[in-house]
Amino acid sequence: MNLVFPHRGSFRVLPLFICLSLSAQDSSGLEARQLYYKSKSALEDQGAKTPAESTPPAKPANPPTPPAPHKKPAPAPLGLKYSLEQEDPSGNGVQVDPDKVFRTGDALRLRLEVNSDSYVYLLSRGASGDGTYLFPQSGEDNKLKAFHSVQVPAKTGDPLRFDEPAGTETLYIVVSRSPVTGLDHELTPAMVAQQLQSRDLVRGKVRPADTAPKINPEHAVYAVNTSSAPGALVVQKLELKHR
Repeated sequence: MNLVFPHRGSFRVLPLFICLSLSAQDSSGLEARQLYYKSKSALEDQGAKTPAESTPPAKPANPPTPPAPHKKPAPAPLGLKYSLEQEDPSGNGVQVDPDKVFRTGDALRLRLEVNSDSYVYLLSRGASGDGTYLFPQSGEDNKLKAFHSVQVPAKTGDPLRFDEPAGTETLYIVVSRSPVTGLDHELTPAMVAQQLQSRDLVRGKVRPADTAPKINPEHAVYAVNTSSAPGALVVQKLELKHR
């Protein structure tokens, strides 16, 4: 199966022959979604607490012993949200189930979002074993601001389009708080399996029925790494089925 990327030709992906067991999988997606927005709630709570505008109190005769310096708080869980937007006949993007089976000629874009300022990479892996960066491309900034989504490819460019032969296209999304070098070579099957099987990973797919479809008709996947380690990653394997 070939998925044609604008101005990048077509590519074929080498499948991973491994069995992935997601022990932290959240069947409804709501637990992962709640963890994803945890950092946003914390930021909003901090913004609501403004310092009192009053005359500072007089210094006491015997000032108290200053408290010990606070330890730097652990970073919030690192999270990724992604969805697929298929073009309708009018050229508008409509969110669809990531497990949908696509047909030849179908066009789509990915929408990626993170819950803290992070570097995001989208790759494919060819038959040679090396990865190919689909995002970022030359001139694109892959450091995303928290809760600001990006389309891949951008709306100003052509969408991804399914072409013959049919099959399954496998893409990889990687999120890190710091830049990752050499990822096109380091994204091995063993590394992917380790990340996907991590006990720190909470992942779930949210459907419109889960999130009040009249208010938020959301088809999205949330993946959150609950580890507080500075080098924590979120790695997701996305399989696009084409029949």
